[in-house]
Amino acid sequence: MPTLPRQPLREPAPTGRSLADNDNEVLAGPETLHWHRGDGDDTVIGGGGGDTLRLTGTGLTPEQLLASIEIEPDSPAPRLQGCTIDVTGVVGRILLGHETLTFRAMERLVIQVRPTQERASSR
Repeated sequence: MPTLPRQPLREPAPTGRSLADNDNEVLAGPETLHWHRGDGDDTVIGGGGGDTLRLTGTGLTPEQLLASIEIEPDSPAPRLQGCTIDVTGVVGRILLGHETLTFRAMERLVIQVRPTQERASSR
């Protein structure tokens, strides 16, 4: 597998905006970053420990998301833990249709259900 290109750092904004709206400032501490289908290609780099990437609109189950992850050589394998994917130490990328999400220094991937789906499932 080819080595992933190094892309500009993307970090979360305190307001929880999408990755495309965030700047390149490294923030300390655990962060939750949000990526929505349609945001386009992006690179996510955690840094403070305990970082979570929430993916919205993928249409995937956690098992399907796990299977879609390509990892760098010598990277540990991601592991399914309940409804989340443990990506501690993993350097990889997720291919979602025509969009590629490259990540490193993250600890968890979580599939976020769209609010309309949450309301329907809570009935």
